[in-house]
Amino acid sequence: WKDYLSYNSASYIAEAENKIYCVTSGGLFYLDKEDNTINRMSKVTGLSDVGVKQVAYSEELEITIITYENCNIDLIKTNQIINISDIQRKEITGLKLINNITLRNGIAYLSCTFGLVLSDLEKEEIKDTYKLILAEYPCVINNMSYSLNSIHLSTSCGAVYADINSPFLNDF
Repeated sequence: WKDYLSYNSASYIAEAENKIYCVTSGGLFYLDKEDNTINRMSKVTGLSDVGVKQVAYSEELEITIITYENCNIDLIKTNQIINISDIQRKEITGLKLINNITLRNGIAYLSCTFGLVLSDLEKEEIKDTYKLILAEYPCVINNMSYSLNSIHLSTSCGAVYADINSPFLNDF
């Protein structure tokens, strides 16, 4: 089989050691820095789904993480594709989207419409999920960043932060 997807309109890129991944309106491709070839990636070539939304690369673990529009997740480890479909399969009321990926210490922090999902890249599993509720209203998490011991969230309820080592983090 061969795919005939559009590889125009780049929306996300991630640089790995010897590859540069690029998400486009039609799929995903990478530029191999060693031989300067362009290689398309799709369901035909081994990805678990269609509708690639974002890509990120963990330098410390040498793992590429791919998220899809339907919240499916693929990890590329040593040229093997591992699927984590927990979020996709989970029944959640309301809109279910992964808005952004932030990597730190082997954890992928997935900013979602329903909360912040932590995925352990080494164990290939969902580690935890945090929901942010302010004044009885759930907040959509658009992005996450960190500094020393704090996490910072850009949400539909405004910007918030918390001490990452707080024993009360689950209460926020």
